[in-house]
Amino acid sequence: MLLSDQIDDIMVERAARKLRILTHPVRMSIIDLLMQSKGLRVSEIYNTLNIIQADASQHLTLLKEYGIIKKDRIDNKNVFLVNEKEYNKVLRLVDEVVKEFDND
Repeated sequence: MLLSDQIDDIMVERAARKLRILTHPVRMSIIDLLMQSKGLRVSEIYNTLNIIQADASQHLTLLKEYGIIKKDRIDNKNVFLVNEKEYNKVLRLVDEVVKEFDND
C-alpha cells in the first residue's frame, strides 16, 4: 500500500468518526441550537433541550474534543459556540463523498 493510500485511509477514518459524532440526535440538536445563538451556557442547552445536565456535558465534551464546537468566555460566562470552520469542513467532506458515490 502506498503512503498516499494510507494517508487517504486515515483521513477517511477521521472523517467517519466526526460524522458518527455529528449524527447522534442529541448532538445534532445541540449543534442546531448553537447555530441559532451567539453562544450558550451548559444550563441553557440542557434546559432548552430538556435533557439532564450530565448528558449535555458529555455530548458537549465529545463535540469539543472533535473540534466541532468551542468554548469561549462572553460577558464573564463560559459559553459554547459552533466552530464553523471545522463544521463546514466536515460538511464539505460529506458533499465530496456523496458526489463521489453519485459518479459511480
